[in-house]
Amino acid sequence: MNSYAFDKISVGILSFKAHKTIDATLDNYKKSGFFDVFKNVKLFFQSISDDDVKVAEKYGLEYVGRPDNVGIQDGMKWVFQNMDCDYVLYLENDLPLVADIDNVKKIINKGIELLENGSVDMVRLRARFNPGEQFSDINKYSKIYKPVEIDERFIDFDRLSKTSDFMRCIRRIFRPFKAIRMIGRSLYVEKNPDVLFPKYVKNAGGGYYVVDSSVINWTNQSILLSKKFFFQMLDFCEKHPRLGAYPFHFMEPELNCRWWRKQHFKIAVCDGIFTHNRLDR
Repeated sequence: MNSYAFDKISVGILSFKAHKTIDATLDNYKKSGFFDVFKNVKLFFQSISDDDVKVAEKYGLEYVGRPDNVGIQDGMKWVFQNMDCDYVLYLENDLPLVADIDNVKKIINKGIELLENGSVDMVRLRARFNPGEQFSDINKYSKIYKPVEIDERFIDFDRLSKTSDFMRCIRRIFRPFKAIRMIGRSLYVEKNPDVLFPKYVKNAGGGYYVVDSSVINWTNQSILLSKKFFFQMLDFCEKHPRLGAYPFHFMEPELNCRWWRKQHFKIAVCDGIFTHNRLDR
């Protein structure tokens, strides 16, 4: 297994007051051998507490803390500003692994290869068929498209919409642009999304697909990308803030807009290695 990829990646984990969750996630990483592969791992604690320090010391990880909570967008900015490598695997405290370490290595190696040769701008690493909590893509896709051939690894049948074929057709007719935006979500249901939507989804081999950003949204969760690309996205967010009820900005509302879709960024989607599981409520 080529190890050069892992020397080019810094892992940054952002956490805020979720001590039970971050402990469980780091325990998962330790037992899986994750820390043996990624040498450059750093924890970032917002509103840092003694419990945060204890967790970091328990796993022997480098950490930095701040007394305040600046939210997701500025928290991500803080992480990327303090990463040593050109490529960053950005994680949050509730993203345990669901892949064995051999598959982790294969997937990361392929992701770095695609990034370095310019085939993609960002790699999404959330598990396609075990995405975990708070994942609405399956429902949104199946409200507009009837799944053609569900992948045999798909397990979230309860998330499939019970929308009738007639209503799906009506939605595609009367909301054609939304229907196009939903195409990327086929990756989390369909066995052959590249066959169904060849204009927007390309099979890159090695379990990877390259998806046009016109049909797939930006996500903060479980992403591998260059610092250069992140700061390009951050610059747009800071210049075009979304006003709302929240005191902080999140990047996702700012980026999931017409500008993002018109850039035609190339987003890599693979079988994935992380799920979403939060224990602290």
